[in-house]
Amino acid sequence: TLLEAPREQNPVEAWAGCVVALRVLHPRPGQLQMLKSSLGLPDRAMLKIILRIMRMPWSGGKAEIDKLARTIHPDNAFKFLASAQRALEIYMLDFLRPLLGTISSVDGIAIGGGAGFNVFLNALLARVFRKPVYVVPSPGDASVSLGAAWLTELPKGKGASEALLFLSPPLLEAGKVVRAAQAWNASHAAAAVVASFLAKGELVGVVWGRQAMGPHPLGRRTVFGLIDASVRRQFDSINPELSTIVCIPEDCQRVFRSSQRIWSPTAAQAFPLVRSLREGVQTYGNGAAVVQTVEQENNPWLYDVLQSLRTGLVRSFVPAVQSVSLARPMARDLRSALRLMCIPGTTGHYVDHLVLDGFLFSRPCARSEPL
Repeated sequence: TLLEAPREQNPVEAWAGCVVALRVLHPRPGQLQMLKSSLGLPDRAMLKIILRIMRMPWSGGKAEIDKLARTIHPDNAFKFLASAQRALEIYMLDFLRPLLGTISSVDGIAIGGGAGFNVFLNALLARVFRKPVYVVPSPGDASVSLGAAWLTELPKGKGASEALLFLSPPLLEAGKVVRAAQAWNASHAAAAVVASFLAKGELVGVVWGRQAMGPHPLGRRTVFGLIDASVRRQFDSINPELSTIVCIPEDCQRVFRSSQRIWSPTAAQAFPLVRSLREGVQTYGNGAAVVQTVEQENNPWLYDVLQSLRTGLVRSFVPAVQSVSLARPMARDLRSALRLMCIPGTTGHYVDHLVLDGFLFSRPCARSEPL
């Protein structure tokens, strides 16, 4: 790949070694998330040490990483995180600059490997080289097997872009969803109707079709809500992870501070939010949030929902929504998904409406409902 470094100077391995040093903090539940959201300013001395380690052969770098790990404690953890992040960015830019002539002649940059999980690095590369940056939905080593399969037979034609994003099997059994829809008098999940619920500040949970393979559900196992402080509080009770902003590429510049077009279909980049919106979103410490851009070819239903928010069918002050994942134990099957309308949240139920494989469930849960 374009970002592949020599084996003896592998930036991904060195970065992984630095991150392992965080284990000495023994974070309590939620503390690691706090560290993640509180990236501060790099420390110059730490930055020099980490860069020196990253430029060393791996055989000699491990001892230096172990030595550095012993200096990390809660008082300087934020500085360490920021310094390690900046070191990775400097290293990768130094590696890529000699390839600038090649990069200027291509349509974009594709990133594979574990460094692709770094949303700030991906956004920096897009900004510096002024090229679209595409990161596969699961950029770790496990997805190499999928790349090998695609070399044999790449999805083509209508629906190919959607197929490449959503690689895991469906979560729900089609027959059970149909029976539940009949029992609950569920209706078709029309995009304009769902947009109208969102515009009123209601939360809509979605579990639909084939799932994304990777850290982000990309709208297929997700709760959506407006960018609003009250919605943020509700999100905190559902899933305390950082929110992802979901928008159509043409609208993202109204939400983020960016001088160029934002394109991030796999939610693999982060940009600073405009200041007026930060109160309504759980962001990183620097005011940035992860962005997922939606296009008709890769997520047609969600694209129609966002279009309804922006075109006048439903008027919203910002043509974008925020989302958090319903993964892990929250929506593992049909029964647990339906119970999201039964579990009390900070205001009412966890979610006000559910979209399950195209059916809209809107009634609050009652004890007599078949689960």
